[in-house]
Amino acid sequence: MIPSALKRFTLGVETYYATHHSGPARADGERRDGHQRATANRRPGRKITKRQVNPIGAKGYLSRHGLVGISVVLVLGILFFGLRFKGTTTTNPVSWHADRAGLTFGHYAMAYCRDAFGIAPDASSVPPAGLSFELALRAEAIKHDRFQILLMLHGGSDEEQLLIGQWRSALVVMHGNDYSGRRGLKRLTADQALPAGVERLITVVSGTDGSRIYIDGRPVARTAQLTLTIPNRRAPATLVVGNSVYARHSWNGDLFGLAVYTRAIAPATIAKHYAHWKRTRDFSMAVSAEPDLLYLLDDVPGHKALNRMGDARSLVIPSKVRILRKEILQLPWEGMRWDGAFWKDVALNLLGFIPLGFFLSALRSDFGGAAARRNLLLCAGLCFTLSLGIELAQAFIPSRSSQLLDLLLNTLGGTIGVTLQRAHHRRRERRKRPLSI
Repeated sequence: MIPSALKRFTLGVETYYATHHSGPARADGERRDGHQRATANRRPGRKITKRQVNPIGAKGYLSRHGLVGISVVLVLGILFFGLRFKGTTTTNPVSWHADRAGLTFGHYAMAYCRDAFGIAPDASSVPPAGLSFELALRAEAIKHDRFQILLMLHGGSDEEQLLIGQWRSALVVMHGNDYSGRRGLKRLTADQALPAGVERLITVVSGTDGSRIYIDGRPVARTAQLTLTIPNRRAPATLVVGNSVYARHSWNGDLFGLAVYTRAIAPATIAKHYAHWKRTRDFSMAVSAEPDLLYLLDDVPGHKALNRMGDARSLVIPSKVRILRKEILQLPWEGMRWDGAFWKDVALNLLGFIPLGFFLSALRSDFGGAAARRNLLLCAGLCFTLSLGIELAQAFIPSRSSQLLDLLLNTLGGTIGVTLQRAHHRRRERRKRPLSI
C-alpha cells in the first residue's frame, strides 16, 4: 500500500517538474513516459483516474483534499477573528468602591435605567423647563483616541439622543451621533476638563438661554445655540451611564455620584454644591436641591444603584454586558472617521477574504465543466454569505459593530481572490502542451 502510494506521488512530482521546469520537447516526452510507466504499473483490471496519474491535483499544486483542508482552516480563522470579543469578555466590568461611595467603570462597562423619564401625555405641549446634570467623577488615562460616553439619554433615535462624552481630556455635550464633529452639529465643549486621575464635579445646565458647563463650581464653556432636552418624550427614554445603548462607546473611570434635574439649576446652587463636595467628598449635598434622579452610589454592593428620590428608577448594573439597542449593517457614512484605525480596518476586511476566494475558486476549478464557468459568481456568493452571517452575529456581540462597509469589503476581497486564481489557472493552461500518447 505504502510503496504504491509513494510511487504515484513520485510520478506526479516528476510530471509536474518536467512540465514547469523543462523545454516543450522534454516536457512532452516526460509526460508520455510518465503516463506509460503508470499504465505499465497498474494492476490488472484496475482503472486509472486522473487523480492517480497526478496525485498533486488535476489542475493545481494541491490535491482536492488539500484544497478542502485549507479552505476549512481559512473559514475557521475568519469566524474566529470576526466573532471574538475585542479585548473583553461578556462580564460587565463595573465594581463598587470598597472604601467610599462610588462605582468603577472598566472597559465596556455599563449601567442603565430603562425608563428614566415617563412618557409625556402630549410631547408638543410640554414647555422646555430646562435640564441639568451633576456628576462627581475621576477619569482614567486615555489609551486610544476614541469617543467615550459618560452619560446618554436615548429615546429611540440616534439623531435625537442626548449625551455627555469625553474626547481625550475634553468634555463634550451634544444631541445626535456626530462623534467626530465632521457633520458640524451643535455641541458644547470644555477643553482640558477631564485630566486623568483628577476628581471633578461636573455640572451641565441648559435652559432657554442656552447651555453651560461648570467644572468645580466655575463656568468654563457656554453657548446660546444649543438647548438640551429629553429626547423623544413620546417613548420611554433610556439612561445609560458609562457607555452607549450599543455597548461600544465605554467610558473608563470612577463615578462618585449622579443627579439629573428637569430644570436649570442656579449658579448659586452649583457653587454651594461644590463647596460641600470639596470639603466632604459626599454627594448627598444634591438631596436638598430635589433632583428628579439621584444616585449616591452608597448602596450595599449588588446589581442596582437606588434612586434616592424615592421611586423605582434604579440604575441596573447587569452581570453581563447588554446591548440595549441592536444596530444591523450600519451605513458606511454614519460615525466614520478617516483615521489610521479606519484604513487598517479596511485593509483587514479586504485582504482577509482574498485567500479564501482564491482557494474556493481552486477547489471549484478542480471539478471542471459548467461548474468552473460559474466559478466567479458561486465563490463570491459563498464569501458574501459567510460575511453576512458574521455581520449579523456582530450586532449581538458587545465591542463589535455590524457594518455594511465590512460586508462589501469582504465580498470584494473574495471576488479579487477568485479573479486571481482564475488568471493563474488560465496562465498555467496556456503554458501546457497537448498530451499525445
